[in-house]
Amino acid sequence: MQEFIQMAAAKLGTSDGAARSAVGGLLKLVREEASPQDAQQLMSSLPGASQLLGARDASTPGDGGAILGGALKKAAGAASGKLGATLGLAGTLAGSGLNKSQIGPFVSLFVDYAKQKAGKDVVARILGRVPQLQQLLG
Repeated sequence: MQEFIQMAAAKLGTSDGAARSAVGGLLKLVREEASPQDAQQLMSSLPGASQLLGARDASTPGDGGAILGGALKKAAGAASGKLGATLGLAGTLAGSGLNKSQIGPFVSLFVDYAKQKAGKDVVARILGRVPQLQQLLG
């Protein structure tokens, strides 16, 4: 994952830490929403993904991230269905340190990278089960 983190940070003009946190948020969502088989296939295809997710799970949250991230998470709680889930993901990514204009391009970079590593079929099935990713593609 370090290869992707460095590439995404450079392309988007953000820090490695923000990109790492955002990847952790995406991987957590995939683990929770995709089928267990597809999630496992993706994790095993992305070197360092399981370790990154494990480190994210073990870390203790600080102040909940950026104000925008917290606001989007609150809005997601008030919204229902797909819109709420999409706002929740956007809040997670904003809380990682990405700004609003970086979220769509970051998700696009992640999806393209995942297709290269895990294959288009696996990623298509994941996008079908996790429509929030599809909705945020930049």
